[in-house]
Amino acid sequence: MRRNPVRFQSRLPSRPRDLFGTKDAELLAITRGTGNQLNVLSSDQPPAEVPIPSGDAAATFWGDMVAVAADTAVVLIDPREQNKLESIPISEHARAVAFSPSGHRLYVARREGSVLVFNRFTNEQVGEITLPGPARALRMGPFGRWLLINPPSADSLWLVDLSSDKFVAGFETEWSTDLPTVTNQQLLLLKSGGDVLAIDLTQSKMTVTGRVKGGAKDYWITLPWSPETGTASPTPEIPESTVVAEDSVPSSEVFLQVSSSQNKAWASELASQLSGAGLPARVIDPRPGEEGFRVVLGPYPTREVAESAGRRLGRPFFIYQPDRQDASP
Repeated sequence: MRRNPVRFQSRLPSRPRDLFGTKDAELLAITRGTGNQLNVLSSDQPPAEVPIPSGDAAATFWGDMVAVAADTAVVLIDPREQNKLESIPISEHARAVAFSPSGHRLYVARREGSVLVFNRFTNEQVGEITLPGPARALRMGPFGRWLLINPPSADSLWLVDLSSDKFVAGFETEWSTDLPTVTNQQLLLLKSGGDVLAIDLTQSKMTVTGRVKGGAKDYWITLPWSPETGTASPTPEIPESTVVAEDSVPSSEVFLQVSSSQNKAWASELASQLSGAGLPARVIDPRPGEEGFRVVLGPYPTREVAESAGRRLGRPFFIYQPDRQDASP
């Protein structure tokens, strides 16, 4: 944690099927035995074990929620309250799950039909993504703009643009634990034969812009690194002063809203990460009648400039102007 090793006194009961980390330096591991179980390990507390259904599992970036596709439902487990399980009924057999990077959206692939989109906090369905066929596995792009889907009939990739919830392209590629994935520069990395290809998703034709010969045998991890901003240094913390009141923001300014959360600490943490990547991030307090803390980038002088910055961002965004009562995509 923060580049320092953390030793866990307890051992896992068996080889883990999935591993997730939490912001509190805990380890979440799904293991198999007489049945699947979620193991919660920390360096200073006894381990906890939670029986869970078999099926694909995903965790939020913060590790505060785990979802399991359990055929007729998606089971939600809060590692801090292991005995309090929730479930979302699913028709047509839940097959795979994925959270958005902010943890606000839950995506559920079914054995038949489209991908369903749920509000993670209310468990209400808020969208549906039509696909060419059923999905076997889901993978969220690490920066939230793209959803990667593996169909069951072939070793290939379907790409969904989450700014519009539309299927945009298909690619022949090997589906492995590391690739395909998307970088913060909106480059799709995928394996082709023994090579790794880079495809520019900012171009309408999505052309191949790079190739690493023999790269398919390596293990790939993408990092949100922008050399020109010097972000190799530790990420600075967002001070309390960057959380500003709604009425203190000039109404003529234009922002890119990238998230809205009821949890002020989460919003501040996300703004800190974006700021550490060299982006002008801040948190705006909710105005009367609202509950969410807005994470925004900006301000920008005009809507056109803001939209241009949003297209380079590589994640879903909304144009937000304080003098308007709504945000527009």
